[in-house]
Amino acid sequence: MKGLTGRVLTTSLAIFAMLFGAGNLIFPLRIGVESGGHVFTGFFGFALTGILLPILGLMAVVSFNGDYQSFFGRLGSWSSKVVIFFCMMIIGPFIAMPRIMDLAYEMVRPFLPSMPLLLFTILFALVAFIATYRLNRLLDIIGKYLSPAKVVSIVSIIVIGLFTAHKAEYRPIDQMAFFWNSLLKGYGTLDLIGAIFFGSIVVQLLSQYSNKKEHIDLSKAVHITAISGLFAGLLLGAVYLGITCLGAFHTQGISSLNEGEIFSQVAFRILGNWGAAVIGFVVVLAGLTTLVSISAVVGEYIQLVSNQRISYAHSVAVVLTACALVANSGLTMLLVYSGPFINFFYPLIIAITVCNLLYKLYGFTWIKLPVAITALISAWFVLVPLF
Repeated sequence: MKGLTGRVLTTSLAIFAMLFGAGNLIFPLRIGVESGGHVFTGFFGFALTGILLPILGLMAVVSFNGDYQSFFGRLGSWSSKVVIFFCMMIIGPFIAMPRIMDLAYEMVRPFLPSMPLLLFTILFALVAFIATYRLNRLLDIIGKYLSPAKVVSIVSIIVIGLFTAHKAEYRPIDQMAFFWNSLLKGYGTLDLIGAIFFGSIVVQLLSQYSNKKEHIDLSKAVHITAISGLFAGLLLGAVYLGITCLGAFHTQGISSLNEGEIFSQVAFRILGNWGAAVIGFVVVLAGLTTLVSISAVVGEYIQLVSNQRISYAHSVAVVLTACALVANSGLTMLLVYSGPFINFFYPLIIAITVCNLLYKLYGFTWIKLPVAITALISAWFVLVPLF
């Protein structure tokens, strides 16, 4: 029992660390801003897609031994390659990575008001490239300290913010529409896609506790992942709920700002100048660590699809250059243009995840037809309002 408890605890903390990225701060904060005091309505909608889905995704990919190629392979050779490509671009240079850059910029802008976004993204990309290509070991060491520092910083804001909270301004809202809108905001975390590609890490972690060093019983691995995911989900839920409350109680007069600016201003309001500086520093460094990790994953993917014709250094350089270019649109524009694409593509990943989980649990073999139907429905709901 002690061994199982240790596995669950270690895996729970690992799952929490993998899913709680710096970019995830902005979505529950915006839900709090829009809640009109109805915090729990928005939080429960967000939790379904921002917490439950990634845990199910981890369980599903662990059942494929953490191999995302096999996970998507049931779609067929050509289709799986297309889906994997889009997943890599979403968590890579076109959405997730530039979002991290833009959030980092919003955190340092109050202290460096004369620094333009273009210069910041160039410097950030350059540091990330050096760290990815030359300083992997050093960055691993930094990351071990940054993850706890990030969590401690965010928890500090939440605790102090709750004790100093103003009374929420309740206003009538359409709670069903707000619930649905919050559920869609959970797509924006991109954690389901991230979880699928993090599955191999969870399998490696579990195999360290197995008597067979190179293999672990998959049914047992899925079981441990489910229990660990429950505890990780509770941790994530507590943090997300706290951030949602900050958005409801501490954003009077700044709700028109973009999400990064709001978080920066909330830090100033709760912790003062020095506290906000520390929070900003931690978020920037944590974002750098995440950026480097994703750069390495996408860089290796580009190497793979190019049959090694493109070197690792050139792959990473291409990824970071594209990321910096996209980031220069700014956080507000990035969230606007990426929203419809995520809202279309994410349900497809959900359908693939559910079909694969049912396949492993109950032998459910269908996947192409459910995904195709999901694509048609998703396209209808996303594209029709645009015309």
